Amino acid sequence: MLLYLFLNTVHLGTHVDSPLHFRSDGLSLDKYTLNNFYGEALVFDQCGKAVIDADDVKELVLPFQHHLLFKTDNSKLLAIDNFSENYTYLTIEAAEYICSLNPLSFGFDYYSVDNFNESTLPVHNVFAAHQIPVYVCLNLLDIKPKTYIFSGLPLNIENIEAYPVRAILMEKEYK
Repeated sequence: MLLYLFLNTVHLGTHVDSPLHFRSDGLSLDKYTLNNFYGEALVFDQCGKAVIDADDVKELVLPFQHHLLFKTDNSKLLAIDNFSENYTYLTIEAAEYICSLNPLSFGFDYYSVDNFNESTLPVHNVFAAHQIPVYVCLNLLDIKPKTYIFSGLPLNIENIEAYPVRAILMEKEYK
């Protein structure tokens, strides 16, 4: 029973999904290096948008090989007790563009990057096809858009497709 509970609670709260969660040929979390869970991250403000499309993403200055975190109006929804079906999500084209930059991970501030009505989870599958871990339920409400050091370390358990994390952003110190 304890193992059953463990395996069915890895998607609670802030967590990271590996591609294995969406694809049988996807990597499990233990197959990634520390770089995929820790390092320089950029937070981008996408508030005020119901849908983030490719044009929205292309107008941002997105670097290669970074953790990319999107702050939306969803951060306000995380504080509400009930799940909302009307949250901001990404289009497939936006995800494809993000993946073309080979990010170390992608982070979002609600339970899904897909439209609630998309049962096949096409956006999640785009990230999975590119073997990019996706953090969901990041609380970015009081976070300013800029560069940080990000840490979202899951436990190193073999063949697991998701795991809760304590995600933190630390101010970068410039000297």
